[in-house]
Amino acid sequence: ASDLDYKVFERVFPIIYDSRNGINVPFVFGRGNTIFSPIDLGYVFSTSSMDKIIADARKIHDCFEDPSISFFWHPYLTGNEELGIAALEKIIDSLTEIGYEFHSIYDLLQEERSFQEKIVLAKASFQKGVTLPAYSKDKYFSHQINEELDNLADIGAEWVRIQTFLYQNNIHSSSIFSDRDKTASDESLEYIVNKLHQKGFKVLLEPVVNLEYTKSGEWMGTIAPDNWDSWFESYNALIEHYAKLAQKNEIEEFVVGVELNSTHRFKEKWE
Repeated sequence: ASDLDYKVFERVFPIIYDSRNGINVPFVFGRGNTIFSPIDLGYVFSTSSMDKIIADARKIHDCFEDPSISFFWHPYLTGNEELGIAALEKIIDSLTEIGYEFHSIYDLLQEERSFQEKIVLAKASFQKGVTLPAYSKDKYFSHQINEELDNLADIGAEWVRIQTFLYQNNIHSSSIFSDRDKTASDESLEYIVNKLHQKGFKVLLEPVVNLEYTKSGEWMGTIAPDNWDSWFESYNALIEHYAKLAQKNEIEEFVVGVELNSTHRFKEKWE
């Protein structure tokens, strides 16, 4: 990959690029819409990390019609060029066997018209937005948050993601709850949504479940409730509450399942 590739990638996928952590690798797939699920090739330094990328790609291939994968790679991301090249070759070989077709970015650069079309498509599906999380009950009423609203349009934002945080005690808990001090109140959510809509922004509401107590290596992606049925019943009740709030306030997008990796095997619970 050349410096030109680097600049092109940063221009086409600006939100994927992060100067602190290197360049993320987006899985690009969809049915009508383009969806990005970033993975970072900078962390390809072991067989297990390569296997995870391959396994994730296989899941996407099994779940979606005619998916494609797009990624940007540079030797410096791995810190070891020889290892990086070996990792890249293994990933490409494995994904080709699964059924993916690979095209070099150089092919796009050779065909200017095709490349320009790619940029148009990428920009058309790209959501220019910022996140305004609330870690306390009345955060969205605060002067700090309201002061920020006047700056959002100046930086080119069109969308604002607002987050309310729910909790479960630990990874084995089977119930989820709203914290009276840390979960954004419904009143504050409706207030901030109304303010954002008045200013012309589109809103994405994302209820996120966090762990109250954790041990090393634990996070929401590793939960293992003692009773999965009870956990899903608790989660669904809260999600339904926020879905109704989103509908009532004409929120444009609503997100479920954030970071809940260990729940993926319960397909029937999500249908």
